[in-house]
Amino acid sequence: MDRVYKRAAQILAQILGSDEEERAVYLYALRVWGSTLINYILIIFCGWMMNCLLLVLVSSIFASAVRIYGGGAHQKRSEMCAFVTVSVHLMSARIVTDYGYVFGSQGWFIPIAAFGFITWSIYRYAPAAAPTKPLTDEEKKRYRKRAIVVYGLALPTLAVLYISPYTPMAYAGILGLTWQAFTMTKSGFAVAAFIDRIADQLMPPRDPQILHHS
Repeated sequence: MDRVYKRAAQILAQILGSDEEERAVYLYALRVWGSTLINYILIIFCGWMMNCLLLVLVSSIFASAVRIYGGGAHQKRSEMCAFVTVSVHLMSARIVTDYGYVFGSQGWFIPIAAFGFITWSIYRYAPAAAPTKPLTDEEKKRYRKRAIVVYGLALPTLAVLYISPYTPMAYAGILGLTWQAFTMTKSGFAVAAFIDRIADQLMPPRDPQILHHS
C-alpha cells in the first residue's frame, strides 16, 4: 500500500506544482487517512461477517478517540496495522458477545480495575510518541491535556451505557480503551516491535519502513 500512497502523493504534487517538502506532507496525510479508512472498512466488514458489528465499532471508536492525542505503539507496515487493529477489536467484540456474563457476574470490579489501569497509563505515558516522531515539550503538554479531556468525556458516556440496556456496548468500549492504554506503555511498544520482527521475517521489507497507527 505504501507504493500506492507514494504514487498518489507524487501525482498530487505534480498537479499542484508542489515542492518536495509539500509532497512529503501529502504522503504523510495519505498514509494516515488511507490507513484509517482501510482499517474501518475491514472492521465494518469483519464485524458484519462475525455478527458483532456494533460492538466492534464501539471498541474501535473509543480506542481511536483517546489515541488521537494519547498516542501509542505503532506498526511499521500498513498491512500489519490493519491486521492488529481489526484482530484486537474483533476479539474485544467476541469476548463481550460470548463471555459478557463474566463481566456482569463480577459487578463493578472489572470496570473499576480497567479504569484504574487506563487512568494510570494516560497519566504516566500520554502522549506516547513513536521514536521516529518525537514531540516537543509544548506539544506534549498540549496533547496530554487533550487526551485527558477526551478520556474525561468517555467516562460518563461509558457510565451511562453501563447502567442502560446497552451494557455490552460499555464492555466493548472499556476493552477498546484498555487496549489503547496498553499500547502507551513500554510493554505495548515491546509487543508492537515483536509483531514487526515476526512480520519482517515472514515478509522481508523491500522499502524503508514508516510507522503506522494500529
